[in-house]
Amino acid sequence: SGRKTSAREILAIGVNPQQTICSTRQNLPNCTTMLNKGLCPQFSKGCVPVLPSSPPSCGGFIGGSKELIRYLKYTTPGFVFAAGMPPANVGAALGALRVLKAEPERVHQLKANSQLFLDLARAAGLDTGMSCDSPIIPILARSNHRALQLAELLFNDGINAQPILYPAVPENETRIRIFMTSLHTKEQIRRSVDTIARHWRKISGDPEAQSVA
Repeated sequence: SGRKTSAREILAIGVNPQQTICSTRQNLPNCTTMLNKGLCPQFSKGCVPVLPSSPPSCGGFIGGSKELIRYLKYTTPGFVFAAGMPPANVGAALGALRVLKAEPERVHQLKANSQLFLDLARAAGLDTGMSCDSPIIPILARSNHRALQLAELLFNDGINAQPILYPAVPENETRIRIFMTSLHTKEQIRRSVDTIARHWRKISGDPEAQSVA
């Protein structure tokens, strides 16, 4: 959804911290840093990063204590989605993690770019839902048809934003998703938000979607 849940929020709903696994998709570097540096001891029992969204790879892995891994081996159900990790993908993921470790400024720039896009999108009147502190930012269209229309118009303008449709999400939460990188420039971000807002006005008839230039 583009929203990162804090440990405090999870604990507030009564989850036993000794039984909780920290699961992450786009925030793999943040999760592993928290666990390795002991900044989040409530979640030190395990981490489940998914690799396609952060490093350029596929699949994922589970890291945890010997007891946790043994428990999961004997109690988890069969595969629903299988994303095996051939050697080339393992190498790509490992290489990306080494770059992140050696060049932490890339993560800082990614956070800055993500926040800039989010601020501009909200200023333009676009619905970003509960997006917060994430490089994957949703623009909610709230219907399959409008999400498909918006994605196609953006693609024709050189912006690749994939639609996320029902039944993957509820019908009233269909969206396109914007993936930020550390290499996006401020000019590209501003132009993208302006283009999304312009097309969204045509599709939705929403006069509040406006330019931020």
